[in-house]
Amino acid sequence: MELTDRGREQFCAFVRELWQWLVVEVELANGGPLDEQGREDLRTIARRQMLSHDPVTEPKELAQAGA
Repeated sequence: MELTDRGREQFCAFVRELWQWLVVEVELANGGPLDEQGREDLRTIARRQMLSHDPVTEPKELAQAGA
């Protein structure tokens, strides 16, 4: 079954909200705001994890990975 246009819109809105939550959590674990390189590192790690069958279990693991 394919997503409807509305389903795609809802999913995109969810992903944007999830991304904002993730950034805030990593910044809290990191002790401050991420710079542009930190955000790019976080994007890379998030993409890699989405394609992996071994999800990150703790936000501090993201911070330790250079996010």
